[in-house]
Amino acid sequence: MIEAYPRALHRAAPIALIVIIGLIGGCERKAQQPPPPEPIDGSHVQISAWLRTTSPCQQGTIELLRDLEDAMPARVSARIIDISTAEGRERWQEHGLDAVAIEINGNITVTWGEGDSRRTVSFMHPPGFAWTHEDLRAAVEAALEGELRPADPAEAEGVRLMDVSVRGQSIRVGRAIILGGVLEADSVTFQTKLEGLRAAPGAVIKIHDPSASGLVAGGRIVDSGTDYFAPDREVTLEAGKSYSLTVLDSAGGVRDDLTVTSAAGSYGPDLPASLIEFSPSIPGSPLPGSVWLLQSDDPDEAGATTLWRVVSIQEKGKRGETDYQIEALRHDPGKYAQIESGIDATPYPVPLPDQEAVPAPTDVALIQGWKTLPDGTRVQALTLTFTPSTYARLTHHKALISSPAGETEVHVLQRGLSTFTLLSPQLGEYTAVVEAYGTSRDGLSILKSPPVSVIAEVLASPEGLERNACKMLARLNEQV
Repeated sequence: MIEAYPRALHRAAPIALIVIIGLIGGCERKAQQPPPPEPIDGSHVQISAWLRTTSPCQQGTIELLRDLEDAMPARVSARIIDISTAEGRERWQEHGLDAVAIEINGNITVTWGEGDSRRTVSFMHPPGFAWTHEDLRAAVEAALEGELRPADPAEAEGVRLMDVSVRGQSIRVGRAIILGGVLEADSVTFQTKLEGLRAAPGAVIKIHDPSASGLVAGGRIVDSGTDYFAPDREVTLEAGKSYSLTVLDSAGGVRDDLTVTSAAGSYGPDLPASLIEFSPSIPGSPLPGSVWLLQSDDPDEAGATTLWRVVSIQEKGKRGETDYQIEALRHDPGKYAQIESGIDATPYPVPLPDQEAVPAPTDVALIQGWKTLPDGTRVQALTLTFTPSTYARLTHHKALISSPAGETEVHVLQRGLSTFTLLSPQLGEYTAVVEAYGTSRDGLSILKSPPVSVIAEVLASPEGLERNACKMLARLNEQV
C-alpha cells in the first residue's frame, strides 16, 4: 500500500500539471471578424463634390460630374460646393475636410469588386494624385449596380496615406515621361558667338526658325541707338501686323519686351530706310555686333520662335574666332499643368511657311516616230516633250515613264531641257508623269509643281521593221 501510493501520485502529476497550466494560461480564442460594410444604396446615388470651381484643374471633374448626372438624372444627382467662396469654405471646414474631396452617399473612401479586381479608392485631393476620372466613373457605376461599399476605417486611413504618395506620384511620373517623349523629343544643335556664354546648361532659350514663318527675322546689329537699330540684312515689315523685338542691351542683358514702331516697308543696308525703330527706349542702346530677333505677333507665325532647354555648350573654332556650339531640347512650360490636371499628348504641329505655287509644265505629250542612229540604222522612238514651267527659281523637271511591262524609268531634265527620247520602245501603252522643281524664296525649301500625266500607245510599223530587216541582211552579206 505504501509503495503503491507514490506510484499513484507519480501517474497523476502530469494530469494535474496540464490542468493547472490550462487554468493559468487559458485557451486563445480567435477574434471574430466584423461583417463587411453593407453596400451603398444604389437606388439613388448622391455625389457631393467639395471643389474650387475657379481652378482649371477642376474643370474636367466638373464636366464628368455633369455627364454622370445627365446620363441618369433619376438615379444620380451631383452637388458641387465651391470652397473658393467664404460660405463654401466655412461649410468645408465644418465638414472636417482639409482638401478637395468627393463623397458618394457620404463616403469619401469606397471599395468595389472582388478578388484581384477589388479596388479601394479615396477621392481626396485633385484627380491624378490618389484617383483618376476613370476611378470616379467606375465607382458611380458600381454604386448603381449595388456593388459599392464604404471602406472600413483602418483600410480607408491606409489608402489616404499611401495613395497620395505612391499611386498618385507614379501617375504623375508616368504623365511626365509620356509628355516629355511626345512634346519635348525635338533637339537642335547650332553655333553662335559670344552670346553662347549666356546659355548655361539648364537655361531656357528662344530660337527663331526662319523656315517656320517664311520671314527672315534674325541677324546682327550694325548700328544702334536708344530706340533704333540697323539690321545687317533686308527685313520687310508687312502692313497690319505687329512685331516684337529681342536684343541685348549695353550691360549684356536680354530685352525681349520691345515693340517695333516703324511703319510697314523694307529696311536694311543700301535701302532708303535702314533703321528700325522700337519702344520703349533702352539706356545705353543695344550692343553693336550682337544678335537681334524680330518676331511677328501674328498667330499664324507664332511657331517661328520656340523655347528650348540647353543641354550642353562646347567651344568650337580656331584661336581668336571662338564659336560656341549649343545643344538643346524642346521645352514646353505647359506640360506641368497637363501633368497635374490631365494628359493631352498631342505632338506639336509643324508650322510650314507660306510657299509659292510652282506652275506645272504644259503641253506634255508622247510622240511616236523614227530616229536614225549614227550607223544609219533607223529605229522606232518615243519622244516625251513639254513646255517647261515658268517658275522663276526653277531647277529641273522630273519625268517618270512607265512601260507596258510595268517598268518605270525616272529621268531628271535639268533647266533648259524639255525633251527625252526612248529608242526601240515596247509595243503597248506608255504613261509619262512630269513635275517641275524649284527653290523657295528663302532658299531653304525645295518646292514642286502638281504632276501632269499623259498616255500614249506605241503601234507596230511594218515599214520600219522591213527597212531594219534589209539593213541587217546587207550587213550579214558584207561579213560573208
